[in-house]
Amino acid sequence: MKLYHDPLSTDSRAVLLFAHEHRLKFDEEIVSIWDGAHLSDVFAGLNPDRTLPLLVDRNLRLTQASTILKYLAELTGSQTYPHALHPRMLVNERLDWFSNALARDFLHGFVYPQMFPACRYADGEHQAALRRHLAAAHRKLYVLDRHFLGASPYVCGQEVTIADYLGATYVGVGDWIGFSLADYPRIAAWMDRMRSLQSWSTSHHEFEAGLIARWSPEIAERLAGTQAGLISDLV
Repeated sequence: MKLYHDPLSTDSRAVLLFAHEHRLKFDEEIVSIWDGAHLSDVFAGLNPDRTLPLLVDRNLRLTQASTILKYLAELTGSQTYPHALHPRMLVNERLDWFSNALARDFLHGFVYPQMFPACRYADGEHQAALRRHLAAAHRKLYVLDRHFLGASPYVCGQEVTIADYLGATYVGVGDWIGFSLADYPRIAAWMDRMRSLQSWSTSHHEFEAGLIARWSPEIAERLAGTQAGLISDLV
């Protein structure tokens, strides 16, 4: 079994978090997003969609983080993916919600355009687009805070699941633009619980170190939280 990934890839970090927590052993290959290696013809021979992560297990190739998490959980018999039908369907639903609803507005619409120049909106449209996606992201975060978490410590109830691995990795990216969870106390407490996992720092260290190394000192300092985050430009 071999995992192709890059710590810069948010979905890759979710898979790595699960793998490290469960002490999985597999071959690894870093496919550098910074260098465009995922866009190469060589990598396209493995994954025509040219995305990360990619898990190869003999003749099986999986390219979606949520599916990879399910597969690894099945292989290990992990309790983070319940066997009972209704609890399992709830985990599946939360995974879909994070991958589609939250990722669309919070990550792709709001966070990434502030972090990566290639993701910026066209001149004259950038601020308006950020405001639009921020408003939509707040609606999603309200649902996560008040309904999915509510009185529960994790998004599917009392126990951590693979949906928490994916969702917390997504929400955690907001730290890099200074996004505040002050209005979402349940999410903030959930993130504290997820960050306390033994493997959180291991699966996120290379991502954080890589960003600081690649950015200019001013941007690195700002994103590290010593200055106001990029989100301050919108308020």
